[in-house]
Amino acid sequence: MKIGFVGIGSVALAIIKGINCRGTADLKLFGYDLHRERAETLAELCGLKVCGSFEETAENSDVLVLAVMPGELAFAAERLKKADGKLIISLVEGKRLASMEKWFPNSAVARIIPNINAKVSASVTGMCFNDKVTEEQKLFVAKILEGIGTYMETEERFAGIFGCIGSAVPAFTYIYINAVAEAALKNGMPKQTALEIAAQSVLGSAEMLLKSAVHPLALADQVCLPGGAAIEGVFMLHKLGFDHAVHEAVLAVIEKSLAACTDDESI
Repeated sequence: MKIGFVGIGSVALAIIKGINCRGTADLKLFGYDLHRERAETLAELCGLKVCGSFEETAENSDVLVLAVMPGELAFAAERLKKADGKLIISLVEGKRLASMEKWFPNSAVARIIPNINAKVSASVTGMCFNDKVTEEQKLFVAKILEGIGTYMETEERFAGIFGCIGSAVPAFTYIYINAVAEAALKNGMPKQTALEIAAQSVLGSAEMLLKSAVHPLALADQVCLPGGAAIEGVFMLHKLGFDHAVHEAVLAVIEKSLAACTDDESI
């Protein structure tokens, strides 16, 4: 099976590295990027064969991974017409399946929604499929995503929400970890030490939630001992509107994501 990558940004690179790490010898990787030097550098690191054009990539691939910027889609798709009829895996942010079908009307199309944690093989990635995608193709898409973390199929109407929870929440979490470390710094602890403690605590809390199947508020109750320090902090979060701030932040990202999902490209 030959996989062609069009656009080799950070997420595409993570997928390529994941494929290589899993030792999938049956997959041959091709790629093209407008930045030729970057493509050649990555080829040396990842065993990727660099193509000289969009057209060459389409011709040499059984499966096309489209990872261009949204504003570059029309330019790229116009040059990838020979890929129509092949499996298209789209990483193009904010572009619905219907939008991709305008350019590739005969193709099975998978829309992939990863997050920045793909760089460390810890992404939670959403998968949406059009009605031409077979079960075998779904398994193939899942196979190449295994190297960047976990994945789950979702209805496309939830793609904006998935993108928020999967992609924006890491940003919220980084800000939260930094704020905790700053408070510790103010009280004399070296910030790097505090960052490590906070990050490991977030990691452990996520593991606890996923493995225990206990409601998150019930887990919080286990931490908050009567008259203890933790409940004091929780009361302060409530007082300052922590929950409301998170709700508004998530809703703002969802609204922005839905607004960005436009299907007005002309062919």
